[in-house]
Amino acid sequence: MLPERNCEYCHKEFKPRDKIQVGRFCSSLCNRKVLRKKQLEDHQIYLSNETEDQKLQWLKEHYEKFVIKRNDDCWDWSGSKVHGYANFNHRGKIMKAHRASWIVHNGLIPSGMFVLHKCDVRHCTRPDHLFLGDHTDNMRDMACKKRTGVSLGEKNKASVLKMAQVIRIKELLNMGVSAMRISKDFKVNVNTIRSIKYGITWKCAA
Repeated sequence: MLPERNCEYCHKEFKPRDKIQVGRFCSSLCNRKVLRKKQLEDHQIYLSNETEDQKLQWLKEHYEKFVIKRNDDCWDWSGSKVHGYANFNHRGKIMKAHRASWIVHNGLIPSGMFVLHKCDVRHCTRPDHLFLGDHTDNMRDMACKKRTGVSLGEKNKASVLKMAQVIRIKELLNMGVSAMRISKDFKVNVNTIRSIKYGITWKCAA
């Protein structure tokens, strides 16, 4: 009779069914869990020793699996899309494809910066259709493309300003007059002036 043993994974006592059985684990499930744990540990060791060039190459390979390149148009995407944006699973995390494209073609994205679309095609990842911008640029870009969900200009029933006043406000802003000073002169909230400055509540203008 074969002696009882303790499973090396769950530590439960068990009897090997026969001499052929390895006898380290009480079940195939425990065996798979140990193998999976070892694979993850080996993977983490590999990642910790991975060079920046290797990380970039891995990202490029994942990205290239789905991108559909066109010579004279936006690049299409064969992978998944969420709210119109192309994305893919990279190292267990969902990554937006246009950000991956920027990294692959231009290098790392500076902290706090957004990757924006010139073409306004959300799933496009063509590098010359992309540009970097900060939060203000992102909000202005959304307003210009009418994606803020807010009615702009005089179409907004809550607006107390007229086009002529807004034009003058923009002129003052361009001259360097503070939003606080302008808000007092026009008797509106300072946030209203800032929204005009960034093109959030009125159409884009120089």
